[in-house]
Amino acid sequence: MNPLVRYLALACLVAVVAIAPAARAGPYVAVQCAPHLGAGQGGFHFSRNSQDFHRVRACGSGEGLGVTHERSRTGAGGYGAWVAEPPAGTNLIRGRLMARGRSVGAYQPRLLLVPREGAASSIGSPRRRYRTFEWRAGRPVDRLVARLTCTRRTDRCRRTDEPRISIKRARFHLFDTSPPAVTGVGGALFGAPVQRGTQSLTVRARDAGSGVRVVLVRINHKLLDSVGSSCNIGAQQLALGLSPCPNSVHSGISVNTLLPGFHEGQNSITVCAHDYADASPNERCAGRRIRVDNDCPISDLTPKLRANFAFAGGRNVKRVKFGRRPRVVGRFARPLGGPGQGALVCVSERPALTNSTERLVGPPLRTDARGRISTRLPTGPSRVVYLTYWRGPERVVSRAIHLRVKPKLGLRVRPRGRLHNGQTMILRARLRGPFDGHREIRFLAKPPGGHWVPFSTHFVKRTNRHGVARVSHTFRHVSGTQTFRFKARVPHQAGYPYLAGHSQVHRKAVTAGPG
Repeated sequence: MNPLVRYLALACLVAVVAIAPAARAGPYVAVQCAPHLGAGQGGFHFSRNSQDFHRVRACGSGEGLGVTHERSRTGAGGYGAWVAEPPAGTNLIRGRLMARGRSVGAYQPRLLLVPREGAASSIGSPRRRYRTFEWRAGRPVDRLVARLTCTRRTDRCRRTDEPRISIKRARFHLFDTSPPAVTGVGGALFGAPVQRGTQSLTVRARDAGSGVRVVLVRINHKLLDSVGSSCNIGAQQLALGLSPCPNSVHSGISVNTLLPGFHEGQNSITVCAHDYADASPNERCAGRRIRVDNDCPISDLTPKLRANFAFAGGRNVKRVKFGRRPRVVGRFARPLGGPGQGALVCVSERPALTNSTERLVGPPLRTDARGRISTRLPTGPSRVVYLTYWRGPERVVSRAIHLRVKPKLGLRVRPRGRLHNGQTMILRARLRGPFDGHREIRFLAKPPGGHWVPFSTHFVKRTNRHGVARVSHTFRHVSGTQTFRFKARVPHQAGYPYLAGHSQVHRKAVTAGPG
C-alpha cells in the first residue's frame, strides 16, 4: 500500500485522511469544524454517559472540539467524549492530532484507539499545552476517542469544573476494505436485440467505504462519458468529510450510437465505478454487449410482421468448406396470416469474433409477393448472419443464424521423390483467407504401423503474415524402406474465426541409403 500522499493543516480542527485500498492508495481529507471551508461535524460526534459532561465547539477561538465538566460530583465511570469513526468498509490505521487537557483528581483526559476486537489502547494523556500525538494501529481500529473520564471505580469524583480536554488538527490514514460495485446497467439501450440512433443508459453503483466518486462509461474500451457524484471536496481535491462522496449513485445518460466510438455490429459497453482516492482509486466494472445497426434504412412500409430466417434447407446453423457461398432465405408473414409483402429488409454479417464489425450483404431487399427474400452470402470466415427489418427508430424485427467455416490449409512436402537417411525434409503449410497471420499450426507424422504423433520436438509453429509456417526434419536410422504420412492441423484458437481443420495427408518413402 502507498502511504499518505499529502497533509493539510487548517485553523481549528482538521482531519486529514488517506484511503489505502487493498491494492492502491490515495488520500482524502475530512475537515472538522471549519466553517470557512463549508465543513460541519464530519466524522466526529459527541458521546457521553453522564449529564455532567458538556461538548465544546470553539472554532473561532482556535480551541477545536472539547469536553468540559460542570461543577458537580460525578458517578464512577462517567465520561464525555468526541469520537471519530471511519465510514463503513474502512478502518483507521494511523494518524496524528493535536490535543491538550487538564486532569483534576480522578478526572483524566485520554486519547484512545478502540479496535474492532479486544480492549482499547491509549495514545496518551494530554497536558496543559497543545502538543502533537502520532499513532499507528497494529490491528484494524474502528474509533478514535478523545475522552474525559471519572476514573473512580466505586465512589463519585469530587465537585469541580476544571477538568477538560480539547483536540484539533487530526489526521488519519484509513484502509478501505470495501471496493465499489456496479449494481445495475440498463435502460433503453439494452431493451431490444439491436439499436440505432440515440438511446438512454442507466447506471447504478454503490460503495460502502469512501463513497462513489465517479462512474465511467466506455465503449469498446474508449471513454464515452462519466457520471460524477456530489462529493464534498475542496479546491485542492481534498475531502471535507470522512465519507466525502455518496455511497450510491443512480444516473442516466444519453448514448448516441452514431458517435465514432461505436461501429456497426457488436459493441462492448463497460461501466466502471471508482471510489474516492486521489491517484489510484479502487475500481470495479460491469460489462455488457449490444448490437448496433444504423446502416439498414427504416422501411417505408411498416406493417407488423413475423420473421423466419434460415439457410436454404431450413437450418439455423450450417457448416461449409472454405470458399463456399451458401444461400440464406428470409420469410415474413402478418400476425393473422398472409405474406409480408413489400417490406424493406437487410441481410448483414459479421465475423464470429467479439466486437467485430457488421457489414451489409448487398443493398436492402424488398420482400416479394410471398413475403420472401433470398440472397447468397460472400465467401469468408465463420460468421453471424442477420436479417433485420426496421419498422421505426424504436421498433425492429431481427433474426440471427450462424455459419461455421472449415479452414483451407495446404501442405507441401519437399524435396520430391524418395528420401534416404541423412536427407532433410521440409513441410510448408499455408492458411488461406483472412485472419491467416500469426495462427497456430501443428505438424503431425504417422510412422508405419503407428499413430499420429508430433512431427518433431518443434512441431507447433505460427504462421507469418502471409499465412505460411515451415518445419524441417532430417531422417536418421531408417532401415529398409518405410513410408511415412504427414499432415498439418490448425486447432480452434482465440481470434481465428474458423473451425479446426487439417490438410490433406502426404506420403513420403524413406530408404536406408541413397538412391
